[in-house]
Amino acid sequence: MKLNNIYLNSILSKVFLIFLSFVNSIVINRYLGPDLRGEYALLLNISNILAVVLGFNITSSYPYFLRKYKDNILEKINNIVLFQTFSYIATLYFIYLYGSSPEVMILLTLSIITQLSNQLDFISIVKNINKRNKIVTVSGIIQTLLLITMYFLTNENLYYIVGTLIFFHLFKIFMYMLFNKPKITLKLNSKLMTREVLKFSFFPMLTSLLTILNYNMDVIILKFFVENREIGLYSLAVTLASMLWIIPDAFKDVLFNKTAQNDSIDALKFSIKINLYFSFIVIIIFSVFGNGFISFIYGEEFSKSFLVSLILISGTIPMIFFKLISTLYQAVGKQHYSFYTLALSVLINFVFNVITIPFMGIIGAAISSVFSYLICGLIMLSTFKKLYNIRLKDFFIVNSNELNILKKKFNK
Repeated sequence: MKLNNIYLNSILSKVFLIFLSFVNSIVINRYLGPDLRGEYALLLNISNILAVVLGFNITSSYPYFLRKYKDNILEKINNIVLFQTFSYIATLYFIYLYGSSPEVMILLTLSIITQLSNQLDFISIVKNINKRNKIVTVSGIIQTLLLITMYFLTNENLYYIVGTLIFFHLFKIFMYMLFNKPKITLKLNSKLMTREVLKFSFFPMLTSLLTILNYNMDVIILKFFVENREIGLYSLAVTLASMLWIIPDAFKDVLFNKTAQNDSIDALKFSIKINLYFSFIVIIIFSVFGNGFISFIYGEEFSKSFLVSLILISGTIPMIFFKLISTLYQAVGKQHYSFYTLALSVLINFVFNVITIPFMGIIGAAISSVFSYLICGLIMLSTFKKLYNIRLKDFFIVNSNELNILKKKFNK
């Protein structure tokens, strides 16, 4: 039987990636321990923030300009992204020549490679999501095998872990280039087109930056108040919570593909419902078995992560609205809705983190994050409901047509 449904393919791919992420988290946490895991979390969060700034989210303009101009857009956007990356590599070389610490060079190298990998990934989501899922799956398998090999053959070393992550992104970049065969040139096609892309990408870039700050600023703030061991415990909780994000992200990827062609309001509402039900089930299961699960899988030294994990996992519910609705806003040029919503959420997150972390530590960081997610999700739901005149129950109750669709999918 050939699986040609992009929702099913995307979900199956994400489920497998959850499994790989789970295995990776076990290997990394047991290999590094809480202290080095805290250092790794800090390095990773800073590099992810830099990657968003360096990438400027150029490829986020692809769905919008694809709808506007149709043909020959991908080549122009590819040229901008490659020109951008080669410029960063040249700058990195000069930084190396004039002297810089190894830590800074590793951080910058990881950030530059990550931004290119993420941008090519987004292009593949819009262009051919099934092919993209295969690339990510194969790359993920190779990364997991490398981590397992390193766990058994080497002693704990932070830079070995970073090296496997860099290789993972480089392999993905190679596969994207191999399958998509973009024309590589350092010459920009059109100054006017470049200005249009940069102008459009500004809000999505800020939105992505605010998103990652909303998820990661707590780790950076924690560095000023708690030890690396506490950050390591918190980072495990973040990792476990992020596994639940993978299913909404699978739907988000498909919706980017669909909204590049039309508004797909029914598909968006249906995706929200499925993700809400799934998240509720996972939260109930984790609340019952999570404590024993963490102790058994990660070791007793990580058992204190349970309550923090449960709090953070509950934050997936309101953020489902933001993640999925923002795909439509970006495709129709209303990305400023996402930006202003996130800006408020990040501000709330920052203020509450500064207030709660000194008194409550990692528990305060988790509560602050979830409260900011709640504000973000409710605002996004309210604007979408008003703009498209949708009843509130349509976001939560599956109707007869949707049930028939589900039955047909299962029958297939």
